[in-house]
Amino acid sequence: MTPLTPEFMAALADLGLAEHAARVAPFATPTVALVADDAAPRVGGSRIGGDPDVPEGFVWPCHRWPLAEVAGWPDWAQRDVAAARGQGQVYDDGDALVMPLPFVLQLDLASVAPLEARLPARGALLFFAAVTTDVEDARYAKRVAAAVVHVDGALAPRPHPPTSDAPPARAIALTPRRALAWDVPYEQLVELQRELPPAAYAALVAEVPHALFPAPRDECVGAMPPPGEVALLRVDEDDRAGWCVGDASWVTFVLDADDLAALRFDRARASVYIG
Repeated sequence: MTPLTPEFMAALADLGLAEHAARVAPFATPTVALVADDAAPRVGGSRIGGDPDVPEGFVWPCHRWPLAEVAGWPDWAQRDVAAARGQGQVYDDGDALVMPLPFVLQLDLASVAPLEARLPARGALLFFAAVTTDVEDARYAKRVAAAVVHVDGALAPRPHPPTSDAPPARAIALTPRRALAWDVPYEQLVELQRELPPAAYAALVAEVPHALFPAPRDECVGAMPPPGEVALLRVDEDDRAGWCVGDASWVTFVLDADDLAALRFDRARASVYIG
């Protein structure tokens, strides 16, 4: 159960749920919502889409498949690889097929620091994912090729290389705000709909897009994130940014709890929602 701290109570009050604190607190997770605004994206600022801001010498994240593994892929996949090679979206490097990852979202850590202490207070966190790929992993119904990179120092935009997955079409500035995410079992949801005023219930079930440390969600093989792991960021489909996650709705970047505590972002993984 989320402690009934003054900050939590204030968040409930904003949603019209303060009178129902004891009832809804077991289902609440404090989170940081990344809300789209109309400001022009700035260098180092939080945004979805556009080109990432990186230091000099930055190496673009890539996923590598052994060529021996690629040779065993079905014919349709071989045709896709050949087309991607022809368009410069993948290339051979020694005994590996290399695929640059699409840039999805940038997080200005200084703006998040007053709201969330688990992340560094400086620099930017960059999120990359190819949402149509598949990476074998028993913990996920659909793990995808992805990377999370922490950058700091003097940053400048880096042009996006060709990628087999389309990145967000437009850059949209994001502002971090305190929010509550909810994980309510269906049976409880039915009861709460009967108990709460309509406006309060609507606030309870409202989605929080682009959320840091979101509440778990049930997917076809269980909760996302899996036990022992932490959902670092959930990025929803975004019409305004021109970003689609195929037949799904969101991608979740996760870290083992120990890796998060040690800020080992290079060990992050990502999974696309499967219903």
